[in-house]
Amino acid sequence: MNMHQPTPKIKTQDGNTVSRRSILGAAPAAGLAAFLIGATPVKAAKAHDPLPELFAEWQKWRKFELDLSALPEGGDFDMPEQIAASDRCEVLSKKIAHTKPTTAAGVAAQLEWLDVDSHGLECMCDLNISGLRSAIAALKGGVV
Repeated sequence: MNMHQPTPKIKTQDGNTVSRRSILGAAPAAGLAAFLIGATPVKAAKAHDPLPELFAEWQKWRKFELDLSALPEGGDFDMPEQIAASDRCEVLSKKIAHTKPTTAAGVAAQLEWLDVDSHGLECMCDLNISGLRSAIAALKGGVV
């Protein structure tokens, strides 16, 4: 009684058939061949961390809002430009608070936003707490 099971075949694009065993056997040889001809391994690109840019934009809008409040007519924060700047700061604050940093620069930007945004509030709002927790999670996860 013959106990040999035939190896399943894979049909290639050019019509040839190859066994899975021969493909698996060729994989280490392909890696060695690439090494011998000087091919360098492809490294995954680092994920882009948007936090430094978000914080820079937030700073710009926050400064604009505060500059307007220094004007005689801006003390009540009811100028349309102030309202627009405040709305933009709020949108950016939400993004900053809810984005997990992937770089040390991102952690620094998030913590700096937290420091500036919570200054004078005598408490931390939900957004500040979310930002702090994101920064802590990134640091615990090994962001360097």
